[in-house]
Amino acid sequence: MIRLPMLEEFPAHQYFDIVRNANTKITYSQVGEDVIIINILLYEIKKAYQGFFVDAGAYHPTHASNTRLLKMLKWTGIHIDANPDAIELFNAAYPEDVKVCCGVGTEAGELVYHQFDSAGTNTLSVETAEEWKRMGRQLVGTRVVPVKTINQILEESLPAGQSIDYMNIDLEGFDRQVLADLDLSRFRPSVISIELFGVDILALGTDPTVAYLCANGYKLAAVAQITYIFVDLSKTSR
Repeated sequence: MIRLPMLEEFPAHQYFDIVRNANTKITYSQVGEDVIIINILLYEIKKAYQGFFVDAGAYHPTHASNTRLLKMLKWTGIHIDANPDAIELFNAAYPEDVKVCCGVGTEAGELVYHQFDSAGTNTLSVETAEEWKRMGRQLVGTRVVPVKTINQILEESLPAGQSIDYMNIDLEGFDRQVLADLDLSRFRPSVISIELFGVDILALGTDPTVAYLCANGYKLAAVAQITYIFVDLSKTSR
């Protein structure tokens, strides 16, 4: 994937060829997940424009964002993050959206929030924090933050009668637990993306999260490295 700063090394004529080419794709995600998600929304859900999303572990309005392109397509949504600095960025970028500053867990209460030199790796998970430290990440601080369940957040913040067209779950260690806790009978996203580690790509059906969603009426539509994208079979036109 070529990022914009890399284009500075290109000859001028090649740079302009790229930016003017109708086939050039824009992505704000880590590895192009947003392009895949928009294709799924467009061709399978028939809802690429003016939809509603929930981003659990929103992190940043533009950097490594699965929702920035959706905002450009007139979507609105709920941004959830335990980092108040991140929420300030979202308040400035998207004043029309709902912002929730708290951690997301399987029980309401308080947890220690581990903050690293790269804010995208901040986590409530002790195990994940230890793994980041083993990998060379520098812990720069901790703080105690309020924690709510995903169902509690949606009960409090989802507008009445609003369906969820897309939900992103990127919670650095709590992803699987939070998805399993989501009440799909009340809050059923048409498309779900979630970060999953330790999945055997040759035996997807044995993964507990993949198996859980498939048993609950979803299909695995795409994989982008560690991001797994699921579609509600009752909403797909294919």
